[in-house]
Amino acid sequence: MSVTIRFLGTAAFEIITADEKRILIDPYLDENPVSPIKVADLNHVDLLLVTHAAIDHLGDALPILRRFPDLKLICGADVRGYLMYNGIDGDRLRAIPWGMMIEEAGIQVRPVYSRHWSYIQTKDLTAFSSTPLGFIVYAGDGQRIYHSGDTALFSDMKLLREFYQPNVGLINVGVPNNHRGCAHGVSAYLTG
Repeated sequence: MSVTIRFLGTAAFEIITADEKRILIDPYLDENPVSPIKVADLNHVDLLLVTHAAIDHLGDALPILRRFPDLKLICGADVRGYLMYNGIDGDRLRAIPWGMMIEEAGIQVRPVYSRHWSYIQTKDLTAFSSTPLGFIVYAGDGQRIYHSGDTALFSDMKLLREFYQPNVGLINVGVPNNHRGCAHGVSAYLTG
C-alpha cells in the first residue's frame, strides 16, 4: 500500500503508512469546524503525535487517549505532564527532545526543532511549559514526512532538509480571526 496523507484542518493530519498504520498529528478535531472527522468517528489509531500544548494542536489528545487505552503518544515534556495531570498513565506518553529518533507502534519518528513556544495552564493555574516539536515521520515506501508544528522560519530548516531528507512537508500557515492570544496580552496577530 502507498502512504496517504489527509489534512484535517489547522495543523491536524492523518497519515496512513505503507504498513497501513494510522498516525494522527495534532488532533484538533471536535472543535475544528473544517475537520472531516471527529473523535467519535475514529475506529482505531496506531500512534498519536502532538507538537505542542496549544489547544489547536493538543486538541483532542486527551479524549482520544481515553478512547484507545493502549494508544501511545509522542510529545514534549509539557504535554506529557499535562496529560498525566489529567489522568493518563505516563507509561503511554513518550516525551522526547529534538533529534532523538524513536520507534513506536512500528513507526520511526524523529522530533525536530520548532521555533515557537509551548505552554498550557489548568483551571487551578498549574502551568506546563517545554520546547515545542516538529516531526520527521518515516512512513515507509520511501516517504519521510516533515510536520513543522507551529514554527517561525529559521535557517536550520536547510539542515533538516539536508540531514533527514524529507520528501513531503506539512506546514501550516495562517493568521486566525479568532485566536487565544488575548489570554497572553496580544490583541491581534498581524502575520502568521
